[in-house]
Amino acid sequence: MPKQRQETLGSDHFKTTFNIHVNDFGFKNKGDDGRPFHDPVDADWYDTTVYNGLMERRDGEFKLMMTWVDLQNKGHKIVLPDRVVTAIVHAHNRIIKKSRSEGAKKAHETRVADGTVNPIFHTGKKRQPADA
Repeated sequence: MPKQRQETLGSDHFKTTFNIHVNDFGFKNKGDDGRPFHDPVDADWYDTTVYNGLMERRDGEFKLMMTWVDLQNKGHKIVLPDRVVTAIVHAHNRIIKKSRSEGAKKAHETRVADGTVNPIFHTGKKRQPADA
């Protein structure tokens, strides 16, 4: 679980920080000085990249700043503006909505196959009038 901290800096200035540890199992087995630092058959060993993020909203606009050091020891720093952050959030929400819809369809099909759904709720079935 990422470590997070939230702050309110004014009536419309908010920020939150996070640190994400991502394990890479395609590890290198030598340090920068060329000496091995673990046994390659050790399945518990991996390299970790730590992504540090700061997201803030000021005057209704978002900004995401991230820094990390890659496995080749090169530092990276990016700043994503409001339109990019908003597009990422909307794309995430569309994927979640679609996956929930697909999950609900599969769950309904399972209930129909198990016989636990009233026939009037079967897909494509029309409800019979009450006086019939």
